[in-house]
Amino acid sequence: MPSPRILSRISALSLLAILPPALGAQPPSTDPEIAELRRQLAELTTRLTELEASQAQTAQTADKAASAMADAPQVTLDRKGLTVASADKNYSLTLDGLIQLDGRFYFDDPQDTDTFLVRRLRPSLRGTLYRDFDFRGQVEFAGSSVSVLDAWARYTYSPALRLKVGKMKTPVGLERLQSPADLFLAERGLASNLTPTRDIGAMVEGKAFDRVLEYQLGVFNGAGNNQNPNADFNSPKTVSARLFLTPFAAATDSALTGLSFGLAGSYGDEAGQATPTQKTPGQETFFQYASGTTATGEHTRINPQIAYFYGPFGLIAEAIYDRQAFSRGGIEQTVDSWGWTISPSYVLTGGENTYKGVVLGKGASLSEGGIGAWMISARYAGMLIGESAYAGVAASQLANPANTARTAQDFGLSVNWYPVPNLKVMIDYDNTTFSDGGYGPTEHALVTRVQVAF
Repeated sequence: MPSPRILSRISALSLLAILPPALGAQPPSTDPEIAELRRQLAELTTRLTELEASQAQTAQTADKAASAMADAPQVTLDRKGLTVASADKNYSLTLDGLIQLDGRFYFDDPQDTDTFLVRRLRPSLRGTLYRDFDFRGQVEFAGSSVSVLDAWARYTYSPALRLKVGKMKTPVGLERLQSPADLFLAERGLASNLTPTRDIGAMVEGKAFDRVLEYQLGVFNGAGNNQNPNADFNSPKTVSARLFLTPFAAATDSALTGLSFGLAGSYGDEAGQATPTQKTPGQETFFQYASGTTATGEHTRINPQIAYFYGPFGLIAEAIYDRQAFSRGGIEQTVDSWGWTISPSYVLTGGENTYKGVVLGKGASLSEGGIGAWMISARYAGMLIGESAYAGVAASQLANPANTARTAQDFGLSVNWYPVPNLKVMIDYDNTTFSDGGYGPTEHALVTRVQVAF
């Protein structure tokens, strides 16, 4: 809008320009002063027109800028990672990841090597397409080679019905389904040795009845225990399923709200898959099948599981029965194995205990002047591999009893500190004893860890 000064000058000049000759002025056409006033009036009118045009252009430019900003992608950096999303929310990409830096030390065992190592280095890219479609890709860079952990896409019809295809975790193993960033001890328990790391297939999943029922049902290539294959080795497939109940999910004020239990299992022909190895919490191999042993057929897993979380207290427990056929030296044997894990945990101060890790309370973070959250965790776990693994003569024995053990028991204790969200520091001790074989001695493993997770 033109300034008041310009407007007042235009008004005054307009008045003077139209004064009648009766006031003693000469005719406008012959009076030089009136002519000059008319010239100034014309000049000011031109300036006024230009100012109005400029203001209209400025307003139009501002409207275009506001419209462009409204359509621009939105970038967010928070505890969940770096997210870029379209303005209409139809597209989003999130970059997150997990870094675990360990120190691993053994006592009274000269066979094991004390070492610092990168336990996990896992960048992950996930996103959504038109809200109902999402995907994830995750790669593991730690270890001796790069491996693909997750590569899947999913369609969500409703929270009760989702279809997922690609490489993913199977439904078997409560502790296996837990993210490694959320583990209460540095490593999973012995029972997780009887579950696959990942498999490739298709799965329907969902939560129904106000989150009371959770289910998964999938058809997979059929991965061996502790295996992460990228292809199948035979045409038959493995069916995996899980039913998990949280009967008091809607009772928010009840001590039973966090009680969940269920049953998972799998069945399939996994002939040709790699033979599994069984590892201790210190990541030493205490049982492996002898050279020349092959998986020859049916593989069954049955996995009852339970979890309970209430305030600072948490508990996860599961048992896994595993039955698989192997062959060596022309002799086929079926091996029955059992694994179990019981792991209680308690948040001493600063947070709430959940299956997905500790949630820091308000004011607990170091960045807010607190001391972080502190947790103690314990575990009793065991594994028993069937006698048929050692049956027969040396040429057909599936495993060598001189350097393996059929039975292992582990007692573990961990102290975890969560100074700020996304950061965890752990000190973990595990005592693992062995029997029914020549592997030994007792493993005393101390693991320290600094973890950054988004």
